[in-house]
Amino acid sequence: METEGIRLGDDSVWTDFKLCKVFQECTSQVDSLEFDDSGSFLIAGCAGDASIRLYDAVEGRLRKTVFSKKYGVGPLCFTHHSNTVLYGSSKSSSDPIESSTRFYFRRIDG
Repeated sequence: METEGIRLGDDSVWTDFKLCKVFQECTSQVDSLEFDDSGSFLIAGCAGDASIRLYDAVEGRLRKTVFSKKYGVGPLCFTHHSNTVLYGSSKSSSDPIESSTRFYFRRIDG
């Protein structure tokens, strides 16, 4: 049995999408986006200015900005708790992981 899928190369797919948020707060490109499981929060990682921005996805407003100038910002994700974020470093050769719980950050080497 063959199933039909969406071909992302088709222009008709993209015409149905609408712009809903412009990340004006980030001074460089957004490298990583992640929604929490409930869809209430969105985190955006910007490696160029080493920032992590937490957005209220329901209201569409910026809630918190944290900078990681020393280690940089790599891939990021929410854990199974919507108040905890993990992100990787973009500068260190030891690839540490940073952990944030309710805006408190801790460095984990590994």
